[in-house]
Amino acid sequence: MLSMPSIEHIRKLFSQGKSITDIAKETGHDRKTVRKYLDATDFSPRCPAATSRPSILDPHKPFIDEILEQDRKVWRKQRHTARRIFERLREERGYEGGLTLVQNYVAERKRLMAQPDDCFLDLKWAPGSAQIDFCDVDVIVRGSVMRMFLFTLSFPFSNTGFCQLFAGVTAECICQGLINIFLFLGCVPALIVIDNATGAVKRICKRVLECDLYRSLRLHYGFESRACNPDAGHEKGNVERKGAYFRKHLFVPRPRVDDIEAFNCQLLKRSAALNCGRHYRKDQSVQELLERDKQACLALNETPFCACRWEPYKTDKYGEVTVEGVHTYDVDPACPLTDIWVGFGAYDVRFVHRATAEVLAVHPRQFGGATTHTSDPLKQLGVLQRKPGGYGQSAVRATLPKSLRSHLDALGKTELRSELKALWRAASTEGYKAAVEAREELLGQGIAPTANDLTIFARRIRAQLPAPEVSVDLSIYDQALLPQPEKED
Repeated sequence: MLSMPSIEHIRKLFSQGKSITDIAKETGHDRKTVRKYLDATDFSPRCPAATSRPSILDPHKPFIDEILEQDRKVWRKQRHTARRIFERLREERGYEGGLTLVQNYVAERKRLMAQPDDCFLDLKWAPGSAQIDFCDVDVIVRGSVMRMFLFTLSFPFSNTGFCQLFAGVTAECICQGLINIFLFLGCVPALIVIDNATGAVKRICKRVLECDLYRSLRLHYGFESRACNPDAGHEKGNVERKGAYFRKHLFVPRPRVDDIEAFNCQLLKRSAALNCGRHYRKDQSVQELLERDKQACLALNETPFCACRWEPYKTDKYGEVTVEGVHTYDVDPACPLTDIWVGFGAYDVRFVHRATAEVLAVHPRQFGGATTHTSDPLKQLGVLQRKPGGYGQSAVRATLPKSLRSHLDALGKTELRSELKALWRAASTEGYKAAVEAREELLGQGIAPTANDLTIFARRIRAQLPAPEVSVDLSIYDQALLPQPEKED
């Protein structure tokens, strides 16, 4: 498997008109290898194989990068040595690896930081060139005001733009926003100018480093990317003005967002509808200029790209895992101390068993520096129906409505086990919310249902079917089966 830079070099040589034989001679690779990567259409990141062995230093590399970046502002005789970084890793982050790993990584990072790599920005915006950036917006999520981030892509040539809403500014959000807009447009900008302060690229001295996910996306769709210079907002002034325009026209008053993916689908259409009128300088309509932008764009790769970043983790004794230092997710109580892969997406987080490749859980992704705890009551319910003794202090109890919680609190161990088992069976097929609503409704009617009864009732609730009208006259059975008084003559 060739590295991504090598693959990109091969494809670039081919785009310059060189033959497969010439490319093989220049790169030193076999002709079959060259042809293989020229024919490839899918460069999505794959969940690493179970046999791969990540370095124990991987979770600590961002911490080391931050130290080295801060050292650039410190007197050279008072900067961190590799040994001092090793000592801090052990004291502050519980690092258990060896010194050599740290020394090798620090040496490599310092070498990259010392290499110059000037980035030239073409300010003459030709058709097919785009800019991307984020701006802050406030939205109402479940009744509370939440600060989120509006991702905007603009075409300076036509002065048009499209936007998407995300909870973070990570590489996953950038890539997902680009994918959504590419699919909506049906084409890909030939050049994209990106702010170096985003999560996709990072500037170290004069060198711009792309994260693996963004680089994979760029290779997958074939577009060129350039990073802005530091403190040079004028280089992406068009997209900044466009983001402010969308914020004013699409987010005033503050919209309510319940499903961010569904909201983004509508947001693409609403932002596209604002691309109207005539260009403020050119004597042409904006839509005519946008068509010229599209004609200069690249063809869309029909193979889907999965904007997901995978990292290795291990669950704790409760079957939970804490990522990014503050966000704890309930993976599976039945999988304590288990090696897993965590896939970070723009909308959700996936947890995959490292040995079996089984998807253990999928949760909405949490962002920000505040501590969060995301749990799955259904997973815990599966354990409780076998071990009801933990019900009193479980997260399941806290999610139940007051009437149902009081009912279960009053039950003995045998009755409680039976109730939890029926609730779990119904929730496993019809969903936790529908099962709880069904049991609460039956409780109000004074009915003690079997597991099958509760499942059928929950299915009706999940399908949003009206309750059946029960008005059966049983007196006919009384007349047929019970002795009747003799009629008087």
